[in-house]
Amino acid sequence: MKQLPVLYSFRRCPYAIRARMSLIEAKVSVELREVVLKEKPQEMVEASAKGTVPVLLPSGDQGEVIDESLEIMLWALTQNNTQWLSGPLTLSKQLEIIADFEKSFKPLLDSYKYHDDQSEHGRTQYQLEALEIIKQLNDGMKNSDYLTCSQPRLVDIALFPFIRQYAHVDMDWFSRQNVKSIQEWLYRWLESDCFKLAMQKFRVWKPDQEVTVFDVSGGMR
Repeated sequence: MKQLPVLYSFRRCPYAIRARMSLIEAKVSVELREVVLKEKPQEMVEASAKGTVPVLLPSGDQGEVIDESLEIMLWALTQNNTQWLSGPLTLSKQLEIIADFEKSFKPLLDSYKYHDDQSEHGRTQYQLEALEIIKQLNDGMKNSDYLTCSQPRLVDIALFPFIRQYAHVDMDWFSRQNVKSIQEWLYRWLESDCFKLAMQKFRVWKPDQEVTVFDVSGGMR
């Protein structure tokens, strides 16, 4: 059997979710090693001292260990499905949108989702501040099915797991907000084959178990 790249992953981690979704869209098979973050396997820590998921170990001469989710996404989509990295927005512009979103939205999401009652700001404030960022994305869609055009691109799956987390804190409240384009975009991804495959459940990896090959036969349909 051909040696496959190895992906250390945690099912619910948004960074790992977007990495798995990119592998599916690029149809790049990997050996999936599901981990418990409280009990990180030594093999993963030796591969990446960061100790966070996802971590990709390319096979053979495909390159060095990749321990950033966005870099794994680029690695996968560059091999197959490069149209996800192109127009109408350039790759550099997509990366700029992703970076700005992660810088502004992710801290608000964490404060909203894991709110500490001792915090200076109320939970609702974080909820509404994050919603303003989503409204900007919503307004930018201009009736398109996806964030930048009529077809999915890198930026869509890069942002999707975090907007999913935000919506799921209070789905009833989110469904009543005036962000129809983003709501339809979110539900479209939630019902996609790509997301359903990405969220398959796997037993926690042990060094002595049989190889688990990650199913990448689906896609955005």
